[in-house]
Amino acid sequence: MREYGRLRGDARLAACAPVAVQTWELRDTNASLRLSESEVEAVVPDIRDFWRDRFFSSEYCKDDTPAAGAHDYLRAVLAAGGEISTSLAGTRRWGRAPSRASAARTSPAGRRAVQLWLKPALADDDDR
Repeated sequence: MREYGRLRGDARLAACAPVAVQTWELRDTNASLRLSESEVEAVVPDIRDFWRDRFFSSEYCKDDTPAAGAHDYLRAVLAAGGEISTSLAGTRRWGRAPSRASAARTSPAGRRAVQLWLKPALADDDDR
């Protein structure tokens, strides 16, 4: 969102903080950035294409960071004997190496017990 905003000269989008992204629906994020309904409807198709071309790429996966509170929660899971499994439903197979590196870097489990579930193609059903 920030890169798109910088390229398009929209300071509201360029200033998008990670906390503004609460759902997968780009309309929700744009509305939280104070875009009007008509602005959201006008910009979402272009942002979706821009995002889809970049988000699940190797270059972007390496910058993934944990959500607030995630470490505490996962430490509690590990302490209770649980395992951590990361499902990156949208990430294609070629994103495996940077995704694994990101998970190992940010997970409280470190490099142990990091599992990644990736789908072969972006168009594949996420649930399957």
